[in-house]
Amino acid sequence: MLTLMHKFSVFSLIIVGLLMPVAFSADWPQWRGPTLNGISTAKNMPGDISSPDSIQWSLDLPGDSSATPIVVGNRVFVVSNGPEAHKLYAFCADLDSGKELWRKQLDEAPDPLPRNTMSSCSPVADRERVYFLFGTGLLTALDFDGNEVWSRSIGDQSEIALQFGYSSSPLLLDGRLYLQILRSQWRSDTPFDQYSDKDSFLLCLDAMTGETVYKEHRKSDAQGESHDSYTTPMPYIQDGKTAIVLQGGDCTTGHDAATGKELWRFIDNPKKQTHWRLIPTPVIMDELVFNSQPRGGLAYAFNPNDTTQKDVDSAEWVYNERATDVPTPAYYKGKLYMLNGVQKTLTCFEPKTGEVLWIGELPDYRRFWSSP
Repeated sequence: MLTLMHKFSVFSLIIVGLLMPVAFSADWPQWRGPTLNGISTAKNMPGDISSPDSIQWSLDLPGDSSATPIVVGNRVFVVSNGPEAHKLYAFCADLDSGKELWRKQLDEAPDPLPRNTMSSCSPVADRERVYFLFGTGLLTALDFDGNEVWSRSIGDQSEIALQFGYSSSPLLLDGRLYLQILRSQWRSDTPFDQYSDKDSFLLCLDAMTGETVYKEHRKSDAQGESHDSYTTPMPYIQDGKTAIVLQGGDCTTGHDAATGKELWRFIDNPKKQTHWRLIPTPVIMDELVFNSQPRGGLAYAFNPNDTTQKDVDSAEWVYNERATDVPTPAYYKGKLYMLNGVQKTLTCFEPKTGEVLWIGELPDYRRFWSSP
């Protein structure tokens, strides 16, 4: 199968396919795909790309990227920095041929942060525009021919930077862009024990104009690095109402999509660990939300509509081994698949009960950073 990955370094964008007909049955318009659960309906994908016959085309990029390529119609959009790592580019290629249609330098960054290319946020697109966000805080909307529609900052680098750089991708939903800034104060003059939630918020923008719809402060009593979240907002839809789910700062919260008002809160770190920066994005499994604690902590599911489920100790179910630290799990046909990139295992769960159906050992000797 074809896996589109979030955390990976690329010097070229590669599209793979078999010699038999390939069914590209849906766009891949943003991080985690059209249904926001990491699933593609494409068929007849190769199991590996070691054979030259599997490569349909490749396109050289000037530098590194840690973002997911996205596909809308016959166009592929991707971001990259330059060979000197300072210039930040947006690219568009033809899906069928791999021909580069255009590239735009949209920003220039200072020296890169550790483990961050400054091109770590995946672009998102509707049927008319594509939106590019970089670790500098610059967000730009282009039409499909590469013409600028609007551009704005969501905060300069000192205001949004995390220890390893800003990496959250935007969520595009119903004509609005949702962006999270959940962070500590990573400044040289700020003592570790004085980090606070003052720079943490949910930002909602009008996708057509880039204007702010609301900016909602996101409260947290986390300590130290545990304020930091590299995740992406996810929608939780219940009874026709949409909540925007944010995880980080020791808790998971649901916010009214229309106003940003906090609707519910679940405590992820009741023991107040101070070094629990968060990387994997929450997974929505019907009425359940699946989360994991960082650095080999617990994995668990909870139901936001059950008022008795307030924290990990009262979750729907808890799994206490081989959890994920970086890769975001995938939810497919009623099963949850969690990749542990350190121990190199893939675990399949029955989502409603947390029953482990199987655990697969992966033979690679290197750590997995990307998401299935």
